[in-house]
Amino acid sequence: MEQGLEACPRCRGTVFRERDQYGPYLECLMCGTMEDLENRALRFEEAMQRDRDMGLFDREREPVISG
Repeated sequence: MEQGLEACPRCRGTVFRERDQYGPYLECLMCGTMEDLENRALRFEEAMQRDRDMGLFDREREPVISG
C-alpha cells in the first residue's frame, strides 16, 4: 500500500494508491471510496478537450521544468 498526497473528495481522509488485477486505483482509508485511476485520467483529458473547444487555451505551451 502506497500513501498518496491527495485527500479523499468525499471525506478528506487519507487516500492510498493500490493495484489489483484490473489496474491501479485510489482508495480512502477512512470511508472506503474507490476511484479507478484510468477513469480519472480519461475524465481529465475530456475536461481539457472541452476547455480547448471553448477557446480557453489560445495556444499550447511547452512544459516548464524547474531545477
